[in-house]
Amino acid sequence: MKKEYFVIGEIASDNWNKGIRITINVLAHLLNARGYPRQANRGLYSSVSAAYRAHIRSGQKGTADCIACAITNTKGRYCWQ
Repeated sequence: MKKEYFVIGEIASDNWNKGIRITINVLAHLLNARGYPRQANRGLYSSVSAAYRAHIRSGQKGTADCIACAITNTKGRYCWQ
């Protein structure tokens, strides 16, 4: 099984490349569908931030940008910060 932060990057890229923003709740649902049992809570916000940083460190700035732009909270604010 891939590390969760790579899966978050894949989900963010897939959606952003389709012009879709997703909420943290939708991300939780998509992670659950892929076998990563998560709920939309502070732990998932931390995972989004960790995914962003991991992609920056590994030189995958494009995927990090997708994470930054595609995943929002229920009020439309970005979750990666």
